[in-house]
Amino acid sequence: MRETVKHKIVIAYIDILQHKSYLDVSVSELCQKADVSRVSFYRNFAHFDELLNQTVEFVLEELLKNNLEGFIKGDKQGQKEFVYSLLESIKNYRTSIRYLLPENSVLLTDRLAKKVISYFHGENVAPETIYRITSDLGIVFSIISVWSKRDYAEDIAVVQNYILERLS
Repeated sequence: MRETVKHKIVIAYIDILQHKSYLDVSVSELCQKADVSRVSFYRNFAHFDELLNQTVEFVLEELLKNNLEGFIKGDKQGQKEFVYSLLESIKNYRTSIRYLLPENSVLLTDRLAKKVISYFHGENVAPETIYRITSDLGIVFSIISVWSKRDYAEDIAVVQNYILERLS
């Protein structure tokens, strides 16, 4: 499968975020890292906010790709597997996303809500169910945000248990 220019830019951005805040990244630096021209950057992204949105979307897809269905269904084992998988992924991505999680919690919450709503698209689901799931995911990411600010000091199992105790 051919890697798109947009994907190359997002991957390069994530790589740069291992070393600096997203606020400190220049278009020139990013284009050099992605091995694309400035024209290619602006063909794919009107501005940096668009790149940030796309990057958060990509990272969120990567983080949520495992076991989201079990979490959404409210199955305790599914929640446990989802939380563990999520924590493992975050620990693996930690240097890249440490700037994305805490500083973009509103954007992240918005993406989570859209994912939950799209999961139930066309089904007759009580709004309370969607609110509960979105709220639970908000709790998960709030705790993860604190964990990341503490430089992942606690073991994954400790954080997982803490999260699971707080879910509805």
